[in-house]
Amino acid sequence: MREPSGEQLRTRRGSEWPRRELAPESLRVGHPPTPGEPGPAEAGEERRGSLLQEVLETILLGVVLFVAMRSVLQSTRVISRSMVPTLQEGQYLLVNKLAYRIGDVSRGDIAVFRSPQDPELILIKRVIGLPGEEILISEGGVFVNGEQLVEPYLAPGSSASVWGPVVLGPDQYLMLGDNRNNSNDSRFFGPVSRSAIIGKAWFSIWPPGGVNDGIPQVVSPTAAPSAGEGGGYG
Repeated sequence: MREPSGEQLRTRRGSEWPRRELAPESLRVGHPPTPGEPGPAEAGEERRGSLLQEVLETILLGVVLFVAMRSVLQSTRVISRSMVPTLQEGQYLLVNKLAYRIGDVSRGDIAVFRSPQDPELILIKRVIGLPGEEILISEGGVFVNGEQLVEPYLAPGSSASVWGPVVLGPDQYLMLGDNRNNSNDSRFFGPVSRSAIIGKAWFSIWPPGGVNDGIPQVVSPTAAPSAGEGGGYG
């Protein structure tokens, strides 16, 4: 068998056979890093520092979002039957605290507020009377400026004793429960000031669903009856 000549060997080594390339000196085992290049220990410290910074930034962002959400929304639990059938005892609600900072309180809103009798007590009722209006409750109906309200959200058989007439102040609202037979409301503790209103019932967390405001309608043809005796906050 004829052996390849030296020229043929040189050709194979130069063109056909793969050349082995050496790793950079800085990556060879046992070779010290070049000046200015971090070593393995320093690189590990940098990675740990970067990870810690990301964790702290995530926690800080979560705290900021939590505080922002608490300033706009608040959860509350219905603890009585004063708003039956609209709201049930034990129902959890989400309260929009921004609603009355950027908008007006409207008749028919379900509002959460601090009791005029005890600021630590949080109540939830329906807005019935607005500032400057004359309110009279008589013969089971509510009359605003001499015109009767139609309230389709009331509990069946609801009635109310005579109350008023009372003219609300420039910053006062009349709050009544939908279950008039079983509600501690403005008939007993008087009108509620705007500053005591926390927000508007916005959404039911449990059971899930929206909160049906139900806007009361004023019926013009019905004249208000005489208040007779028994007016006032009782």
